Amino acid sequence: GGLSTRVYLDDGGDKVGRFAMVATPNQGSALAKLSSWLIELKQNGRSVDAILNLKHVQAKDHEALHWLRPTDGHRPNLHLQDINSRWPNQRARVEDAKVFGSVGKSKTYTTYIWPTKGDGTVTGKSLLLPGLPSKTWTTPQFASHSALTSSPELFTGLTEFLKWTSQSS
Repeated sequence: GGLSTRVYLDDGGDKVGRFAMVATPNQGSALAKLSSWLIELKQNGRSVDAILNLKHVQAKDHEALHWLRPTDGHRPNLHLQDINSRWPNQRARVEDAKVFGSVGKSKTYTTYIWPTKGDGTVTGKSLLLPGLPSKTWTTPQFASHSALTSSPELFTGLTEFLKWTSQSS
């Protein structure tokens, strides 16, 4: 949702108000890079289905995964570099913005492939944008993407940032 909202803002979208990004790969995702590479191996006749099935990745996902590759790799990600170059203009179109994510040591299977700090899908470094405040957690319960996005602590952080209040019926 975070990257989609930023494209919406680029396209003249308005009425966003307070913009909360949850584990948004603003600088790309190493998991997307790995998944994209595995799809390329499959397209070249390699047997990698068992690995791709771990994350339910299919060949039709290749273009989206390519778009989410990290910006600091040996092949620059021009898509994310372009959208990130417009962050100041995007930021100016919203009342407030904040990113939420994990920066602790990942506890997912991806740590067996490469060591990472983050939620196993999005590293803490990948969350960041210039001048964007962040709320991050380092504790083990936030060391997987699904655990982070379903945590009461995240919900509390979003409630406070977005100024949600309970309404009586």
